[in-house]
Amino acid sequence: MTAENREQSSILLTPDLEGIDMLDWKAFDRAIEAGYRSTVERIDEIQDALTSEAISK
Repeated sequence: MTAENREQSSILLTPDLEGIDMLDWKAFDRAIEAGYRSTVERIDEIQDALTSEAISK
């Protein structure tokens, strides 16, 4: 993702993937869990952003 894309994003989830190698398919479930936890932690912010975008359209 480019810096320009990051600036245009309403929400950017960056789960902690420390210790998970992109090529380690055995770590797939741990990566999914990290993404899920990151999403749950920011769910209110995500809902607010989606609501704001829907209202502005």
